[in-house]
Amino acid sequence: MADTGAADKSAVEATQEHFSGNSPIAAIVSDPQAKEVLDRIFPTLTDHAAFDQFKAMSLRQLQPYSDGGITDARIAEAEEAFKAINSDG
Repeated sequence: MADTGAADKSAVEATQEHFSGNSPIAAIVSDPQAKEVLDRIFPTLTDHAAFDQFKAMSLRQLQPYSDGGITDARIAEAEEAFKAINSDG
């Protein structure tokens, strides 16, 4: 199995200041406040059996594969919550 540690670190560094629906999920979950947003709006996302396979994707990239679980409205809700986190930094 390939080591994804470097990719995860790059994802975090690339988006550590501003989270959005285009941020890699790995970057979002690396921030405790942002992870709380994901867990509230998408309660099964971080516990999904395939999480390691899609964590480098953004919510928008994952949306077509989510069987309706990731909607534009839910992404917008997450982005509104991320604004508070983004402004804290």
